[in-house]
Amino acid sequence: MAKILSDARFVLFLLVVIFLLHVFALLFHWYITVSWFDNGHHFLGGFWAASLYLYLAKAYPRCAGTGSSLLSILLATLAFAAFLGVAWEFYEFGFDLWTAARGIPFHAQPGLADTMSDLFFDLFGGGVLAVLYWSAVRRMNR
Repeated sequence: MAKILSDARFVLFLLVVIFLLHVFALLFHWYITVSWFDNGHHFLGGFWAASLYLYLAKAYPRCAGTGSSLLSILLATLAFAAFLGVAWEFYEFGFDLWTAARGIPFHAQPGLADTMSDLFFDLFGGGVLAVLYWSAVRRMNR
């Protein structure tokens, strides 16, 4: 399981799933009509970010090594998930400024509560993947 969670194909598969869900959500207005969709999507995004970090740490161990303790894996994956989550929120903020300047009444960030919720679920998804990965590594080493 640890190999799967940090495998390039898994990282790419998750990215494709997240992208397709985003496209369908835009087409069918799921961000508005399905109350939990945005939270679930950010959970998947954090899960993906942690998986990407573990892949990069495995592929480039001198640049981003990860220890074997739960704390080291959790801190590293959460930091990476937080970094990408904050970068995404800056993107949404910039997108909102761009649409507002053109008179387009669409807001990717309806307010501070949405941003904080998005970041929480990014971290939650990253944390879940970190615990799953750590648990799988621990079972392999028994």
